[in-house]
Amino acid sequence: MLDTAVILSLRPSWAELVVSGAKTVELRRSRPRRPFDTAYLYVSSPVQAIVAKCRVTRAIAAPPIQLLARFGRDACISARDGAAYFHGASIGVALLLAEVVPTQIPLTLANLRRAGSTFHPPQSFSYVPEALQDILNLAFLEHPYRP
Repeated sequence: MLDTAVILSLRPSWAELVVSGAKTVELRRSRPRRPFDTAYLYVSSPVQAIVAKCRVTRAIAAPPIQLLARFGRDACISARDGAAYFHGASIGVALLLAEVVPTQIPLTLANLRRAGSTFHPPQSFSYVPEALQDILNLAFLEHPYRP
């Protein structure tokens, strides 16, 4: 087990699909520099909160056309939208997601900052800084939040 975590920034509609279990693959244009096994899901505006965590079972780098052919359905993306997303990229990454656990309550950006975190939402993803890890660990100790 790697014990390394990232924060993935997602639009609200994509996050809903991940939390519901419909979307089991997240596609990214950039390859992470270090391996990781846990992802916290940050939902962008207007939600602006961490709403879930999941296990990342594999990260597969390949040309976008191969990723879309193999994972497009599990990523809930059409060939057309996938081609637009990957336009200009020679390599993309498929993150295989499992064991999605929603937070008891969403960790809003405002509350994270009130708790002393200097967290800034990533454009795509970022590694979890040590200062934020304790807050995230506490947030996932209780029963998950179900909207």
